[in-house]
Amino acid sequence: DVRTLMQRIREIHPNPFHATPEPAFQAAADSLAARAPNLTPDQLLVELMRFTTLLGERDGHSGIFPLDTSHRRVLHVFPLYLYKFRDGLFVVAAPGHRSLVGSKLLAIDGLPVEELERQVRPLVPRDNEATRTDRFMSFMLTAEVLHGLGLRGGTGPARFTLQKPGAAATAVTLAPVTAARYLRLMEPAFPGFVYALPR
Repeated sequence: DVRTLMQRIREIHPNPFHATPEPAFQAAADSLAARAPNLTPDQLLVELMRFTTLLGERDGHSGIFPLDTSHRRVLHVFPLYLYKFRDGLFVVAAPGHRSLVGSKLLAIDGLPVEELERQVRPLVPRDNEATRTDRFMSFMLTAEVLHGLGLRGGTGPARFTLQKPGAAATAVTLAPVTAARYLRLMEPAFPGFVYALPR
């Protein structure tokens, strides 16, 4: 998989080494290919995501995206939509859990949201850092990504610590759904494309 990806980058990308020199890029591919047999599928997924970000800035369309339903391997996403405001990460859509809308996300399975963002953000393809700010939430809500990073012991239901303004923090357990189902659930709030704030 790693060697095929490197080959396709060379064949398709018009300028693949504009951010990372070719020898360093190839060395990273060789290193990951050597480690791949000892990685779990979720660890390999995360490392492939990390590898593609060597393409650098101004390359926001080159990468592995959790919500891409054309993947042969089905990925699973927790059914929330988050938006990063100046005062934190808030739930702005929650199909089937309407009461959660307006809640600030504090933690997932006890891991503070700041640490989750720190670990997930480097996996996100970008044109610039604003791209990462817009996109990192879908990576952070992908069960396989959290598992591959070693932040959770599996890909099953997770405990979300949330807080409404002026209220005490509460916890809710949510089960992930397939990426395709996630997109269908979000369609009423995001007609056509899940991005930015809901309609």
